[in-house]
Amino acid sequence: MFEEPISWWANHGASTPLSQALAFKLLVQLASSSCSSERNWSTYSSIQSIKRNRLTPKRSEDLVFVHCNLRLMSRKKEEGRIQRGADKVLGPM
Repeated sequence: MFEEPISWWANHGASTPLSQALAFKLLVQLASSSCSSERNWSTYSSIQSIKRNRLTPKRSEDLVFVHCNLRLMSRKKEEGRIQRGADKVLGPM
């Protein structure tokens, strides 16, 4: 018979309360996802293509950073959560 880990710790972990508390904290966390890293690699592959293969790694990294932050700012602006003036470019990098 298989018992879920959180149920097992609830039923059998009372003799080690510190371990039980730690197990609960670890087991109730949301499962991690690879979506953000896959999205990052997708952006990177569109920037660093066969036609643009002469970009330095630093330049490619900077372009991915800018692209991701522009998407984030656009999403926040649509939700009305961006501060006034935060979307204006302050000058060249």
